[in-house]
Amino acid sequence: MHDRMGRILPVFLLALCLPAATASASGSRYLFLQPDASAPPPPAKVGWIKVELTAADRNALPIPLTALTAAGGEDVADYGSFRIAYVPVGIVKAFRARLASQGIRMRERDELDRIETPGASIDVRRGIDPSTPSSGLIREYPPKTNGLYLLQFIGPAKAEWYKALLDIGWTVARYLPSDAYVVAGPPELAARTRQLPFVQFFDFYHPFEKGSVHFDEGKPRAFLYAYD
Repeated sequence: MHDRMGRILPVFLLALCLPAATASASGSRYLFLQPDASAPPPPAKVGWIKVELTAADRNALPIPLTALTAAGGEDVADYGSFRIAYVPVGIVKAFRARLASQGIRMRERDELDRIETPGASIDVRRGIDPSTPSSGLIREYPPKTNGLYLLQFIGPAKAEWYKALLDIGWTVARYLPSDAYVVAGPPELAARTRQLPFVQFFDFYHPFEKGSVHFDEGKPRAFLYAYD
């Protein structure tokens, strides 16, 4: 317990004491566009919804890639006993019926394209609201200075994805629904992170997303948990 608190406290202090970063009056959908449009899998897409595919008979059987592509979907990630796919919203009903005829159950997983931060709910298909006040945005951190960033995986985290973040040099400070993480590190780590094919959203962890710091008898009272 003492070891865990020893790791949480520095990250909490970092969240309170980060140097002020420059904010621009000109808004944008993302401050980092992730991942590169030419790299698979495709980034989160407006008008599409993620779905989870499993065998209808509840057996842990692999879901054939050809089944979902033939029905009009796009593969996102394979987990062995289930698969995450992207489907255009307009064909969800027909897609479900076609796969059901092949013994495959479909479940909508719209939350996989949303991040629920303490201060805001973000649909990563649309990005940050361009009307967000510039005072609530971060534009940059000084070189070699640790800052907080927000990223989201394309689906439920795999062990190797999580390890890749640590290998790059990030400290994982907090988990956020769904399959998103607040990570701490210098801006020099950003370029490699944006190239990871399983990261669909990567941006600064903006002040407007952090919510309020509550005070109790004049002392700040907030918690930022580390997840191993």
